[in-house]
Amino acid sequence: MAALLRGSVGGVTVRIGRRTALLLAAGLVTGCATQGDEGNGAVATPGTTVSEGLLARIASELNAAVEGRDATRFARVFAAEAATTGRIIAANALALGVWRAEPNDGGLRIRTRAGTEPGRGSAEVTLNVDEAGRVTSIAERLGDHAVVWLHHAIEVLRQGQVWAIVATGRAASAQSWLAAAAEAQSRLIGEDWSAWRPDPAWDGSLVVELPADLLQFGEPAGIGAYVRLRGSDDDARIVCNPVDRPGLDDTGRAQLLTHEAVHAVTRSPARVAPGWVVEGYAEHGAERAFPDLEASNATLLPTDPDAAALPSDQAVAAGDLAVYALAARAVAGAQERWGRVQTDAWFADWQSPGRPDDAAFTDALRAALRR
Repeated sequence: MAALLRGSVGGVTVRIGRRTALLLAAGLVTGCATQGDEGNGAVATPGTTVSEGLLARIASELNAAVEGRDATRFARVFAAEAATTGRIIAANALALGVWRAEPNDGGLRIRTRAGTEPGRGSAEVTLNVDEAGRVTSIAERLGDHAVVWLHHAIEVLRQGQVWAIVATGRAASAQSWLAAAAEAQSRLIGEDWSAWRPDPAWDGSLVVELPADLLQFGEPAGIGAYVRLRGSDDDARIVCNPVDRPGLDDTGRAQLLTHEAVHAVTRSPARVAPGWVVEGYAEHGAERAFPDLEASNATLLPTDPDAAALPSDQAVAAGDLAVYALAARAVAGAQERWGRVQTDAWFADWQSPGRPDDAAFTDALRAALRR
């Protein structure tokens, strides 16, 4: 299921869904990172202060190079010691559907599209420069997850409205993740997401990323995937664990990415609802798509409905399977009592007027457990 990580990144409250149970159940909790030869070889350090004027000139030159499809011009922005980094990022920028830099808070914000999807992802990077104003190192802001195109050569794969941004060398395993994401998309596309995505409506686009190794994945080996949402006007990206081991079959992978796709579609990292709503909604979405998962989760529910309570944020953060099953049933109970349209409105805007209190949600949960 998904554990809950909270933090504050760029003014956006982050709740990153981590569906760990499938990997934990399969014993996939250990592993080592593998460094591919495709890495850029540069050790990026936190950036020094760079003037806004220089940042604007660097961004302008990089953007002009991308627009002109000129990798050589792009790489000339980088100093000799960062030449490999410059060449790799240049090739990656041209491989993506959109790559555009803009000055932002002492660094650069890079807006990207994998292909023709309407939404964009972004990364915020810091720079070091030499006396000539050439880039000597580039890195994500301290505390941010790594971005695959910044560190390794990439390939961009597509299946329908689903794209995968993949570190070179992971393309074979990426096909399984891409197929699972496409399966998740096909099971979710027919549902009503208007409370979460009123304008523009979700068109079915999903983007997954597959880093080169666990170091770039940035989470423990037992985490199957998480959702990253860097900016308030971004679309979420699903980041998949590159260490794939026996025990996670195609159905389990599709269930995992359906859970994470619900997080992505609802942009749950930007929501302020409690953990039982955030993770319960994603898990119940996966249950609707996979009735066998709902049946499996039902075996984990408490046997005494009158003693049941809404899971606390701390319990959700621990990532126990039974807690996520209970959170999903709490969401289902709310939808049964007040209807999905109304509960979606409350869950999407936790501060909206007329929302029931915890006692009412608890009563709905207990009623659902009695059925």
